Amino acid sequence: MLRSSHFVSRFVPLLCAALAAAQEPAFEAADRASFAALAGLDDDERWQRVTLRASRASGTPRRLHYSLPALTAALLDHPGGTGAHAAPLRVPPGTIFVAEDLDVHGAAQRTELLAIDAQGQPRFAAFDARGARIAIDEASCARCHLGAERFVPWSAFPDEAAEQRIELAPSARDRHALARFGDPARRSSGAIAPYGALLLGVLGERASRGALSATERASYAALRARYPEVLLAPDASSSGAAPSSPVEPRVAALRAALDLHLASPSDEDALIWAGRRFAYLGRFDEAIALFTQGLVLHPRSAKLRRHRGHRYLSTKRFDLAVADLERARELAFEAPDEVEPDGAPNALGIPLTTLRSNALYHAALAHYLRGDVLRARDLWSADLAMASNDDRRASASCWLWAAARRCGDAVAAERALEWVSPATQVIENHAYLDVLRLRRGELTAEEVLALHPGSTGLASAGYGVAETWLAAGEQGKARALLQRIVAVAPPAAFGTLAAEVALQRLERARAR
Repeated sequence: MLRSSHFVSRFVPLLCAALAAAQEPAFEAADRASFAALAGLDDDERWQRVTLRASRASGTPRRLHYSLPALTAALLDHPGGTGAHAAPLRVPPGTIFVAEDLDVHGAAQRTELLAIDAQGQPRFAAFDARGARIAIDEASCARCHLGAERFVPWSAFPDEAAEQRIELAPSARDRHALARFGDPARRSSGAIAPYGALLLGVLGERASRGALSATERASYAALRARYPEVLLAPDASSSGAAPSSPVEPRVAALRAALDLHLASPSDEDALIWAGRRFAYLGRFDEAIALFTQGLVLHPRSAKLRRHRGHRYLSTKRFDLAVADLERARELAFEAPDEVEPDGAPNALGIPLTTLRSNALYHAALAHYLRGDVLRARDLWSADLAMASNDDRRASASCWLWAAARRCGDAVAAERALEWVSPATQVIENHAYLDVLRLRRGELTAEEVLALHPGSTGLASAGYGVAETWLAAGEQGKARALLQRIVAVAPPAAFGTLAAEVALQRLERARAR
């Protein structure tokens, strides 16, 4: 306990006095005053305390104290990323961390204080057992307390196969995992921020025992939604209630993919699937970071560039998407083609696309969204020419028609429709086929929209209808439908991205 170590009576006044005497401008009055709030540390459950069995940073057991609300907020705000591409974990100014090195009797022999100043920078102070200020290597303390400015929650234990995820069995956490958070020698390139990973590990362990406090339960609920692949313990109360619901299937799939990737970090396919599973949860930046990491190991990988390019599209970085997808297309045609497995298999479980077709299709889309409709027309024409099934023909043709009409190529637009017949059937691209039937005069716009009432269907079918109306000069109806798509359809759906671009184009035309 901090009171037994005389922290409150000795260390806080000394630290405040030292900071005031030095007149350190980074510490304002409010920052110094926040140290005094530690007087209630032992009684306030907003502070979480963890004792590590051993810390090689000091060679002794270590007791850590940190603010549960502040660290929870930092974890919720973390933008993601992996490995060297992970974003830093930023905690709010005024946040304080305390680390005590203990003797065999549990008494503090050395206390380190870390405070985040008003500019968001870490500041350190250290005291001996008598409360005297001692010199401290701030760079070493920063590595020990904060890691290397990067935070990767799901790879907090990169050194041993048995500790590659935070969601270890409680006994393993107690004996091994938590004991190593204070040991920079055991961390791979400082790739985690120890306090952030520590909080996730502690919450997961306590939740698995039904031992969460009221404040911890609130933190756990918020963080479990943000880090579901890490906090896999049951959503339990302090009474040890059974889980209220199973792990969401996409989260379980991400966990399995991460297991395979962490077991074989250099395996290209395992890395790609981990990135794809992140993307299916809408965590595009983490997917991009993984694909970027993979390209360091596999610089001539068409697959990695194809998938990273796709997620650059999802995040509206169209220039980067063009560069990746054009390079993916070049590389894909240097080797035999291969079927690309689906992340969400269709009803028949039949993969319908290949690496080459996906590179062509996505490269065309990147050019289209960027405004180069001529290049988009040419790539979709090539995709249509090499399509081996009607699903691929439907998707390529639907976009080819829009690009061809936009660049005034009536012949290419007609070619996009001529292969369709009343007997044409598809397995999954029903919205695209129905839009083609609309353009052939076989369905009305109202019928197409009624056939695809959901938000995802609206993105594909709705955008196709809107482009058809634009080609017919019905701008008012098209604009209203495009606005509806942007408002309710999935934001990363291709039809939604295209609807946003189309609205911008209409606004520019109106302004002229």
